[in-house]
Amino acid sequence: MEVWTRFYAAQGLPELEATRGAFVAFVVWLLDRGRVDGKGYAPSSASTILAGAVVELRRRGAEVGRDDQAQARATMEAVAVELLKAGERRGRGQAAAAEVPDLYQVARACPDTLAGARDKALVL
Repeated sequence: MEVWTRFYAAQGLPELEATRGAFVAFVVWLLDRGRVDGKGYAPSSASTILAGAVVELRRRGAEVGRDDQAQARATMEAVAVELLKAGERRGRGQAAAAEVPDLYQVARACPDTLAGARDKALVL
């Protein structure tokens, strides 16, 4: 909701305005300059932020229509395709593979408790 609040403050709109146009503008803003440093978010991050904003708006009593949210997601996908066509890739990329020594280090860091055994099983 913090990002939503920054967006609404920048636009001078009431914070609980949950219209189709507001969601589409929010998504475009997220992908263009939504981060604190003025850069755009990766599409996957923007999608997560949009979902969080929708949940919080509903919790605060705003009516959020499914069609409004769907239009914002369609706009986000279209902008993401344009970013890919332009050769711009955002995000951290592919995660590095875990090597065997890394797994040993994680296993040794887990405490010798039931919760530690669970954590080892999840990692390994």
